Amino acid sequence: MKIEDMIENEEYKNLVPRSETKQYEQLKKDIHSKGVEEPIVVNSDNVILDGYTRYQIAKELLIKDANVLTRPTQPVEEEKEYIIRKGLLRRHLNAIQRGQIAKKLEKIYKAIGKRNRKAQSVKGKQGFQKTEAPPVDATKQACKEAGTSPQTLASIKKIDRQIEQATPEQKPKAEQVVKDAEKGKISLTSAVKEVKKIINPTADVKTEKKEPPKCVKCGNENCSRRTIVLCMDCFDELQKDNSDIELDDEPEKEDKPKEKPEVFNV
Repeated sequence: MKIEDMIENEEYKNLVPRSETKQYEQLKKDIHSKGVEEPIVVNSDNVILDGYTRYQIAKELLIKDANVLTRPTQPVEEEKEYIIRKGLLRRHLNAIQRGQIAKKLEKIYKAIGKRNRKAQSVKGKQGFQKTEAPPVDATKQACKEAGTSPQTLASIKKIDRQIEQATPEQKPKAEQVVKDAEKGKISLTSAVKEVKKIINPTADVKTEKKEPPKCVKCGNENCSRRTIVLCMDCFDELQKDNSDIELDDEPEKEDKPKEKPEVFNV
């Protein structure tokens, strides 16, 4: 097929991270010497599904024709899933990149599930026999396909929510942190913390420690007994002073004579 007849789809093109510069240049050398050996995958409408890097290099090298593999046109969600799966087999991705792909897959699986439920409902209303498909956990399935965990996906969503709430001044800084994580300069955990500091700089400010209680008499604050208002020395001294005070003796109670039991002669 002629290169000029192939159609680019920007959304499809950016579903999977593009090749790094080093890998791109190596592939360019191979195509320059051998041509486009691996077919570019298109659908029935000539929209490119897989092979955007090869397509771009072919245009740069002024290659006019390339081998193609044509797949029947499917609903958008199924085509997106196919593109992502192909990309996962070819790309070496880090944690944040796999989390981002899991988020895209989760959205795709939810859309497919909603569409299937709607179709089943229409069949039921029209009197056809309903063939209910088992429900799919979109999040679990997405993480499995992307090779990541639900915790990583949750971190990605948290970063995205914080960036959505960012001010125009904060947003570029937060997005740069994400780019650094995508390039492997920082970890996903560090990226979450850095974005949080940018969006909400006062969130991690530690409250000042309260001063330890001081003795009300001498001001000592090194007493181990924090629950009292006197330090141990002053407390012992107070006890000693109180021990010298003589208290009035209580009056002795007079013992009442016990009444003898009356004896009756029978």
